[in-house]
Amino acid sequence: MALQIDHFAFFFLLFISFVRLSVAQNVRTFNVRGYGAVADGRTDNQNAFVRAWTDACNRRGFSIVYVPKGVYMLGAVEFSGPCKSPIIFWLSGTLKAPMGPSTNSDNWIAFQYVDKLLVKGGGTLDGQGPSAWSSNDCQTNTNCQQLPTSLKFDFVTNSRVEQIRSLNSKNTHVAFFGCKNVNVTNVQIIAPGDSPNTDGIKIGSSTDIRISKSRISTGDDCVAILSGSLNIDVSFVYCGPGHGISIGSLGKYEGEKNVNGVSVRKCIFRRTDNGVRIKSWESPISLVASDFVFQDIFMDGVQNPIVIDQTYCPHDSCNQQTASHVQIQDVTYRNIWGTSSSPLAISLECSSQFPCKNILMTDVVLAHFGPRGPSKSLCSNISGPQSAKTFDVRRYGAVADGRTDNQKAFLRAWNDACNQNGGSVVFVPRGVYKLGPVVFTGPCKGPIMFLVTGVLKAPSGATDSFSWINFRYVNNLLMRGGGTLDGQGPSAWHLNNWDKSSTSKRLPISLMLDSVTNSRFENFRSVNSKQTHFSMSGCENVNITKVDILAPAESPNTDGIKMGRSTGIRISNSRISTGDDCVAILSGSSRIDVSNVLCGPGHGISIGSIGKNKDEKNVAGVSVTKCTLRETDNGVRIKTWQSPNAAIVSNVLFQDIIMEKVRNPIIIDQTYCPSASCNDQTASNVQIKDVTYRNIRGISSSEVAVALECSKKFPCRNLIMTDINLTSQKPGVSLKSSCSNVIGRSFGQQSPRSCL
Repeated sequence: MALQIDHFAFFFLLFISFVRLSVAQNVRTFNVRGYGAVADGRTDNQNAFVRAWTDACNRRGFSIVYVPKGVYMLGAVEFSGPCKSPIIFWLSGTLKAPMGPSTNSDNWIAFQYVDKLLVKGGGTLDGQGPSAWSSNDCQTNTNCQQLPTSLKFDFVTNSRVEQIRSLNSKNTHVAFFGCKNVNVTNVQIIAPGDSPNTDGIKIGSSTDIRISKSRISTGDDCVAILSGSLNIDVSFVYCGPGHGISIGSLGKYEGEKNVNGVSVRKCIFRRTDNGVRIKSWESPISLVASDFVFQDIFMDGVQNPIVIDQTYCPHDSCNQQTASHVQIQDVTYRNIWGTSSSPLAISLECSSQFPCKNILMTDVVLAHFGPRGPSKSLCSNISGPQSAKTFDVRRYGAVADGRTDNQKAFLRAWNDACNQNGGSVVFVPRGVYKLGPVVFTGPCKGPIMFLVTGVLKAPSGATDSFSWINFRYVNNLLMRGGGTLDGQGPSAWHLNNWDKSSTSKRLPISLMLDSVTNSRFENFRSVNSKQTHFSMSGCENVNITKVDILAPAESPNTDGIKMGRSTGIRISNSRISTGDDCVAILSGSSRIDVSNVLCGPGHGISIGSIGKNKDEKNVAGVSVTKCTLRETDNGVRIKTWQSPNAAIVSNVLFQDIIMEKVRNPIIIDQTYCPSASCNDQTASNVQIKDVTYRNIRGISSSEVAVALECSKKFPCRNLIMTDINLTSQKPGVSLKSSCSNVIGRSFGQQSPRSCL
């Protein structure tokens, strides 16, 4: 799921701390009390709030609408944009909705057509639900009058909602429609388990919505993901009481759009009616619901932990015109455990006309303790087997003696697994398996797991192959198991003289992904690659997490993870120690997220080099956050060649990074030349712009800690530095920064003194 937080990186540089906004330039606060708002819990403050918003929205420069502590009664209100600049709605007090049904408005508080909005402050929205729930007859009346949603976002983009409480909404607490790139984090949503239709968060026709680190206790779905939702990520959410986390219902209305790319992970469900659920109506309305992952989920006394219901009907009677025309496909349930309060822990009731396709379950353990016996599962109308079939490489002749080449056995196991309808597992048991260069080719007929618990050992010396292990044209691949890829690098590194000769023979990449999509690589080690450990080309939506990549600091060209012409790549919770870049982000890469990575030794985390070749593509949307760089040659680096080859590097965020004795902590090098001599034909034609460095701290082992050497022809534009705190490894030495051909600004603490 794409993390495009870079589109609004500049917007957040002034949100670091409310108490420090007084030192920021061109920021003005609009206190609602200054517009006549009264915190007595009785006076309707609608006009005062709208006037404060309008003035803030129409002002050029950062603005804050500030609601101090106190209880403010507020009638239905719309805060409309577009605004002239980013805007904060800082709620410290409590907003109290009018009593009763309030059916004259669909929403209580609505934000519309706003870009770069931050809603936060620790305050509370009290929807006054108990005064209206008795008016809700939607369970028995299909034409019922809907009560108002507490907080609605319509066509809001590049925004964030955090640190607020929504209490006792009359209907849905928080809803998003037509929104893009919104983060919701650290929110509390609370209503009784018997409160009607009080969904926690509802999402429709929206893209790139992320919900995390929140607690939702309601009388309906904790999260409901509706028609037209794309790239939705829900993580670290506590749900209960409520109806669980649902995709749907789908297929009720004409014009509904596909739902694609939903991830629900690391969540806890406690005594909910359902756990993770996909639901669709029996109707002739066609759409596709696909590419869902439910992973690392704990169920505690959940009535229906895993549900697909394609005969959904919440009323006593429904107009069941036909079997559901919603095609559900490519759904993975992984590492789901806990207890079910009913014997039927898994119920997959799919459409008789459009059976569910490619449903994969891995490591699902749900127990039921009670007089009605152990837990059970029920499946209907699912094409292909519902459990993954295992293909053990030993049954194909693989020998774990560390000497026999097992290339043919592995290929035969892969081919059979790849041609299996439904999920399949290629299993590599414990032991040491020598493996010659191999290409595992798709497309495959279903999701496939490459489960390595043993050690794969490359041939010694150089080979004629560009890569050692190659996955090509595979969708929905999972590689995991705690095993090791041993590239046997020490047997070949002496043959690498790339830094001295441009015609030097390249040694093989250990693990190569070509055109791999919607896949995950986790919990394994790559040691001593002959060249790059892990490389991606033409890939989309790939997660790499909990991997160890290890090679000596002096090992040549042993980059950790390298990617080019790929999009939606996420690297997290990993350790990379190499002789080259820990992570290298090359031409044509977009929506790349690197987080919680320990890098070192190595050459740091780099964008580039860019501009060497004529067919270079732009790089956009790179986020490097919460990483530690330890004794690396560089920290965070952007590097381009001096050449006439044009490209753009834009929307880059480096944030929350610790440098431990790093030689060049922050560097832009547009005269990059790793060889003894380069053909410096011209200034670099690569345009670098919209780059943010925020909260970077630690120790520099070089005197120049910040070096921004940009192109004379295309100066770097809109570089922002905020809260840079670097000190020298040598006591008493003052660090320096160096800038050339840079247009940018700095905010907050700057050590060394900023050259912007």
